[in-house]
Amino acid sequence: MKSVNKKLLLLFTCLLVFSSCCSDCNKDKKEVTKPTNLLTYKEIASMLQHYDANKKQALMKAFGKEDSRVINIPVEQLKNYIAYVEKLSKEKEIKLTSINFVMASYPENYKDEKVREFQTFFYIPATSINGETRVSFDPLHSTKGKPALFRDILQKYNYTWTYDSFKQPKMMENKAMMFQQTIDRESSAGNRSHISPPM
Repeated sequence: MKSVNKKLLLLFTCLLVFSSCCSDCNKDKKEVTKPTNLLTYKEIASMLQHYDANKKQALMKAFGKEDSRVINIPVEQLKNYIAYVEKLSKEKEIKLTSINFVMASYPENYKDEKVREFQTFFYIPATSINGETRVSFDPLHSTKGKPALFRDILQKYNYTWTYDSFKQPKMMENKAMMFQQTIDRESSAGNRSHISPPM
């Protein structure tokens, strides 16, 4: 009888621990809800028509070919990117408020000849500074509590980023003060995606 009681007690304890673990797991899961930023097909069609009538024609006239229209990012790659920048931001104690998608184009001397001069975009983390919630920053190069601002890093590469309203830097009038960074650095910006056209 004692043996049966011990086995029942052990079984009950195991069930209790298992139940506790399951309830802890469920606490971490967020409820998936319908996004509030979904477009209607009427909106999509009007936006595509406007692009065709204006941007597409202007780009074709300027470059003699259709520019990139579709950029494909695998879901797992995007989820991993978000998890990565969330992890870096948390380690640096910087609140990640959003992801900025930035339009760009591949230069004529880009290593992959197929994509040269085609438009693309990249994405970079954003945080909140003095009420501005879309300030681009790089958590990889940030220090604890102090975001490395995208525009400050880009200035070292001879590019003036003017799309964050937080404390716009004065344009450097003395060109000698600007210098070209010769050492390339890894960033927290993501892309390396499939674009169409050209492929």
